[in-house]
Amino acid sequence: MTCIFCDNLVLDSSVEHIVPESLGNLHYILQAKIVCNTCNNNFSEWEDKAQTKSRLGFIRIKNAVKTKKGNPSSLQIENIKAQGSDDFEKDNIKLYGLDEKDISNRNPIDGSFQVTMQDFYKSEMATSRVLLKIGYESLYKSQRQLFSRLDFTQLKNHLTKKDNKDWTFLTSHNQYYNFKSIPTFTDKYNLNKIKCKLTYAEISDKIFLFDFKYDFWNLTINLLNRDYSWTNLYFENDTSATLYPKHLKRQ
Repeated sequence: MTCIFCDNLVLDSSVEHIVPESLGNLHYILQAKIVCNTCNNNFSEWEDKAQTKSRLGFIRIKNAVKTKKGNPSSLQIENIKAQGSDDFEKDNIKLYGLDEKDISNRNPIDGSFQVTMQDFYKSEMATSRVLLKIGYESLYKSQRQLFSRLDFTQLKNHLTKKDNKDWTFLTSHNQYYNFKSIPTFTDKYNLNKIKCKLTYAEISDKIFLFDFKYDFWNLTINLLNRDYSWTNLYFENDTSATLYPKHLKRQ
């Protein structure tokens, strides 16, 4: 069998977790010999960077997801390090390295305060690639007829390092198109248990949106190409919507 990403013959490979195992996914997988070891290793590198240097990692800590070695999750963004509870208690997060500039809105009565951290710290493109990978694999797993009809040439070229041009994605707390679930039945149920939803919206022949929701956060990307005109609808309705990488201008 050939790898669904690079089209090279797969001689040997392990199972592929469609949503990273380190985000709590134990069941939604592709069987061995569907993704080659070379592609799998690339994805592991991107996944690690996306999770340990972005808000995804913070949500993972908040939900007390264990690492593959069974330890509390952690991340570091600039000077701030966050780590989960040793007892894996949800919503219990230990923070280290806080500076005064990171703290705001102190409450003198109960001592509470807000901590400001970047959503992504030098991890935007790693996150973009992870989103493309999850969207592509989930369609192969759960929507094979739809998968076979779409042209993923640009996505495959990007994920196999044939081109490295930035691929835009958007973060938001809402959806503004008619999204439908990709996984079905038991797969959908198991992902819901880790507060994860994978959905798609087919807008045109050039815009096929994949939305990855993890807890309260939506990350949305066009799987077919780098056209991001679809983001305008979000900016018109959601002041929290943010385009990444940030150096790109709104269309």
